Amino acid sequence: IRLSSRPVYTVNQTGPYPALHAGHCIEVESQYSYLRPFRRDKVTCYPSFAIIGAMKCGTGELMKWLELHPFLRVISGSTGKRESHFFTREMSIELRQNPRRSDVLREYGEHLPALTTLEASQIYTFEKSPDYLRNTKALEMLQNYLPSLRVVAILRNPIYRALSEFSHHCRHRRYIRLLERVEISSKGSKGSVITYPKGSVLRI
Repeated sequence: IRLSSRPVYTVNQTGPYPALHAGHCIEVESQYSYLRPFRRDKVTCYPSFAIIGAMKCGTGELMKWLELHPFLRVISGSTGKRESHFFTREMSIELRQNPRRSDVLREYGEHLPALTTLEASQIYTFEKSPDYLRNTKALEMLQNYLPSLRVVAILRNPIYRALSEFSHHCRHRRYIRLLERVEISSKGSKGSVITYPKGSVLRI
């Protein structure tokens, strides 16, 4: 990643967004002109790269090492966790149904850390969302809205990775053992029913 000065675009709160690329920054201008002299300096910079997975392949460790760099900052999600998951979980339902370009960039920008103009000239942001790798829709949106975004994918022996994920979910108590037989309607075949016998283990 080449650390150099980047363009900072000034956009209106309700107006269209310019053609942005990875690492570009925006400054949202208040629609009320009398408030502009009192507005604090706030710039948001879109990620220069994204760690897209896979889960339990060392993405968290890589993020921690990258955060040691004074000019890199990770994007956090709405819960404060240092994983955005915007294109898989955080994006609003209305936007998923009608993904207008300016609205997607505007809502995505709300998840980005606020920087000063000086910080924007020095700090580069990045995202870590391990579930992007297995979600083709999320990858398509990254390509459409930030076409020059670099992606980092870490792979691992699939057997060890599966065991690690299983242990991860066990620690967070995401599995249950059925105390009786359960029947669940399938979404695939119409009228199909999946039967889980007593003692089955399911992830919740």
